[in-house]
Parts: sequence; structure tokens; C-alpha cells
Amino acid sequence: MKRLGCLRCLLLVGLVSCEVHVASGPRRGPPPPPMGPPRAAMPPPGYPPPYGPPPNGPPPPYYAPAAAPTQPPPAFPTRPAYLPPPVTNQMPMGALLWKPSTETIQRMLMVRRLVAPIGNVPTTKSPAALARVRARPESNCGVQEVAPDTFVQIDCLRYTRLRLAQVLPPHVFQRKLGMFRAGALRLDPPNFASGGVGGGQGAGNQGGSPFPFPLPFNPFNPAPAPSQPTPSGPGPGPTPTNPFTVDDWLQLWPKTPDGKQVQVPGDVDHRRNGTTGPVKDQEAVGACTAFSFSTAMDNAIRRLNRSEAMSPMHVWSHYGRPSMQAAGDANLNAGIARVEDWTYDPALACRMYKGSSEFGCGEEYNVREGSADADPAVRAKLADTDKKGRYKVTNITEIPMDPDTIAQTLATGQAVWGAFCIEHWSSKYVVDGVVSDWGPNCSGHAIVLAGYRQSSDGRQFLVHNSWGPKWGVGGFAYVSERMIRQRLEFAYTLKVEPGAGVASAHPEDMTDDDCGWDELVDATHGRCAKMCIDGSRPKNGTCGVPFLGR
Repeated sequence: MKRLGCLRCLLLVGLVSCEVHVASGPRRGPPPPPMGPPRAAMPPPGYPPPYGPPPNGPPPPYYAPAAAPTQPPPAFPTRPAYLPPPVTNQMPMGALLWKPSTETIQRMLMVRRLVAPIGNVPTTKSPAALARVRARPESNCGVQEVAPDTFVQIDCLRYTRLRLAQVLPPHVFQRKLGMFRAGALRLDPPNFASGGVGGGQGAGNQGGSPFPFPLPFNPFNPAPAPSQPTPSGPGPGPTPTNPFTVDDWLQLWPKTPDGKQVQVPGDVDHRRNGTTGPVKDQEAVGACTAFSFSTAMDNAIRRLNRSEAMSPMHVWSHYGRPSMQAAGDANLNAGIARVEDWTYDPALACRMYKGSSEFGCGEEYNVREGSADADPAVRAKLADTDKKGRYKVTNITEIPMDPDTIAQTLATGQAVWGAFCIEHWSSKYVVDGVVSDWGPNCSGHAIVLAGYRQSSDGRQFLVHNSWGPKWGVGGFAYVSERMIRQRLEFAYTLKVEPGAGVASAHPEDMTDDDCGWDELVDATHGRCAKMCIDGSRPKNGTCGVPFLGR
């Protein structure tokens, strides 16, 4: 009985303890507050964090908008913020500041000089044909006198988009330009050049500067002699009398009034930093697409601290039609020779012309258009020149045509290969170096954009034209931002690399503007590699996070 009583007591104590255990559990807090409004949806892939939509709305589309998809595009992968929000003109330099060696600066000074215009093979034009050009009413296309004794042919059609150009989603451009605004790109200063004219291959030193602005100082004294050969790759340069320090390098960057370095300068002129090539003259052949393509290559090559100027004749020989699409598609990954390897011959270029005979060039040069393909000597010359290709365009990317994107692209040092629909571009419509705004009755013309500036009338963009040095100011003129918005039809950037048998660029000569839009200079081997998805720089071709996808 005692045992039974004890057992009963234990059972009662256990029940009490269980009740106490339950009663002494964690207390429930007050009910949670009602949930607020749902979080805002992730921004569309075109504007990933941390950017968000641009403050003034998305830029205008740079291609014909497609029909709305039935399913929304997948959201961009969530990731930590990696850059501050974009700011304008006030951002100090970032931690990835490019600090070149003295040897690299020597190579730059040897190459980055203003170059005299390049001449063509002397050709006699028909005086009767030129008299008829002067006598007929002015039109928006065909052969015209655009400057005193300067006759050019303007294509009588509108261009079509390149089939082989890379088209990237907007977030790729936003990401790299955001890094640019934050000072996180490895770039050369926008105002770095040595003074004087000359130094480029295929151009003589004509003495004096044809451009109405002072050039930045040359930190070496004495400066390299203009007649001194220009190395096409790494090699010894002049011996500096004073070491050129990183502090001197920083002084070349523009600054705000309070002394902060500005990453997006208020004006950019590739003539100032010596990265624009020589002015060329297409004459009375509709080859502006070849000339502008070769000029855009000149810019890319000079940014590699090389001095060669590319042959528009060689570019033109690969397609021979007034077509921007044909110019880009036919010359992508093709080795292009130097000017001196195939100097431009307008009469021969006219024989290569495969455009409309109604607006052709045969009358001006007394030749038969389209006859070059059947000429064995021309075919042999083309085959021989193809073997001399020095550089090749390995990527053509179509970029958004909003003025801000174009301006920031130019500020990185890159030229923009573009096409306007033009009307009335002859010298009488160029006032104080600015082309007057024009109307919609226009035709296609390919050019290179090489800078921009602020004016009382708004921002203006610098055109590097192919109409010789008598047009505009030494072959250059500005157009208004309104015309960029209304008349610019295509805009591309070119990635240029040395061809077979040409030394690769020195790793210290490589900067992020030499790479594609989805690439950065690798922190280990100094070559272009895919950008990491968080905006960081790849190391030996690898990332701690995935690569930037499309």
C-alpha cells in the first residue's frame, strides 16, 4: 500500500509539474503590426540596383521597340550594392586610379600628337563635270562642293543597322558608365597629349597647330623631336629630365572649383589628348562609311599608344557600296592595313563603287563605276594588302543614342562611329565651327564623334568628318544636341586589337576603354576579361561572383 501511495503521489506531482511547465513557457508578445504596403518591384533589367530608373525617365530607345512580351523578363539577380548612386560632375577619383609607369607615359608622349591631314593619290577631275555640279541647284545628296574646291559625294539613301553588331541590354552600359562616374575605371586622363603637329605615320609635320585651342603641357623637356620615328609598340622613349610622378598625372584631370577631380568633364576634345587620327578626304566618292570606320579605328589604335593610321581604301575595297551595314559587317575581324600600304586613290575607289549610277562618281573621274572587280591588277593589290593587315575590329557594339550616354562614352576616350541623316552641311552652313541645325529632308552620312562642349545654346558634339581640312575648322565642326536627338540614326563603338604578326598591346597600355562594354582590364594579366556581376574587376579571368551576364 505504501508503494501504491507513493506511485500515486508521483503521478500527481508529474501532472502538476507538467501543468507548471506548460504555464511557464515563453510568453506570446503583442500581435505584430499589420503589414505595410508591398515592397516596390525590382527595377527592370535595364536599370539594376543600385541605379534604379534614371531621374529623368529611361533614355529613348536606340532601336525600334518590339511588341510587349507576354511574360515579364526575369528580374536581375539580387546582389549587394557595389557602387554609389550616379552623380554628375562632382565625383572624386576612385580606388582603381590608373597609375602608369614613366615608360608608359613616354610611349604616350611619342604617339599622342596632333597629326596633319593625310593626302590622296593625285587625281584629275573633269572640269566640265565640276562646272555642272556648281551650276545645278543645291540638293541633299550627290556630288556637291562642300568647301572651296572640295567636292564630295553624299549618299542618296538612309542607312540600315549592322547585322553583326553586338546589341547589349541597357544595364550593361549603365553599369560601366556608373563605374566611370564613380571613378572606378582604369582610364587615361582626358587632357593628356604632347604639343605640336606631326608624329603620326603617313602624315608630315606641317608646323603649328591648325586648331584654335592650347594643348596640354608636355611633362618632358625637351619634347621628342617631331621627326623622331614613332614606335608602334613598347620600346625605349626619350629620357625625362624630370621624373613624371603620379601627382603630375593627377594634375591632368579636370577639377571642380573646390579642387575635387571631375570624372565626367564639362567638355571633351579628342584632338586635345591626341587620340583622334588624321583628317582624311573621301573626295567625290560615296565612301564616307569607309573613311569614318578607319577614323574610328585610328582613335582605338592611338588609345593603345600606337601611331598607325588605317587605310580607308583598304576598308572600302571589301564592300564598295554606300552602306554602313556593309562597311561594318564586311570589315569585322578583317585585318586592315595602314594608309601607306594602300593610299586612297579616288579614281580607283570610284571604279569600286557599286551604288546607284544616277548619283555616282564616274562622270567626275572619267571612269566606269563597278569595273574594279574584273581588273586582275586590283584583285592582286587587294590580296597583297590583305596580307599587310595590322589591326582588326573584333567587336562593334551598338550603343544607346541618348546624348548623355554618348557624352560619357566620349569622355572615356572612345570615339563613336555614327550616322546622321544630313542636309545642308556645306561650309556656308558652318558658322563659327558649328553646323546650323537642319531639317528632315536628309540623306545618310557616316562620321565619327570626337568630343563635346558646353555652349550658350546647350551642349554641342564634335564631328570628325571625311571632307578634308577645308571643311569646318580643319575638318571638324560641332553639331547641336538637338541634332543628336533628332538626326543621329546609328551609334557604334569599335574594339580594335593588333592583327597577326603585330605585337600585342603592352599590359600597361591597356585601359578599360580598350575593352568591350561588358569587359574590364583584368587585375592580374592586364588583358580584357568579362566584368564581374558585382562590378568588380576580374582576377586572372575569374570572379568571386558570377560574370556579368546579358
